[in-house]
Amino acid sequence: MEGLKAPIERFADHQVQALEAMFQKQPYPLSDRVSRLADEIGVTTQQILTWLRHRREKQLAATGSVVADDQGVFPLAADGTECDSDDEVGRVRPTLWSTHEKHLFLHYFALYGVDWQRIAAEIPGKLPGQIRNFFYNQKDKLNLAELESTSG
Repeated sequence: MEGLKAPIERFADHQVQALEAMFQKQPYPLSDRVSRLADEIGVTTQQILTWLRHRREKQLAATGSVVADDQGVFPLAADGTECDSDDEVGRVRPTLWSTHEKHLFLHYFALYGVDWQRIAAEIPGKLPGQIRNFFYNQKDKLNLAELESTSG
């Protein structure tokens, strides 16, 4: 029977509350936390991942951002597991780039080339890794290879 969609999955109120609590704390949780929650509320990890993806899309449509400004870092311990301590090393959350930030990037890239540290110092809220990733993700689309050879 081709063309039939899978039935829409409905969650019980307590499951939605647990999912929402996870999303509010961590929109991009690590797999071990997802697995634990799946066991706790009696659903599969795939169901949770799908719910989180849809919830992030809903948040993005409503606000233009998946995470609030104060949620810039995943708390991760040195061994890669989540932790609640601010003393531990963090991992940057995915962020969207505003038009203004893109223009700033192009301006400073023309000045500094691939000096990600220097560019990041000029664009508030962006880290060198985010600058580098933006460059490689947009290199072809924005003809950055051509600019790279003339910059610096």
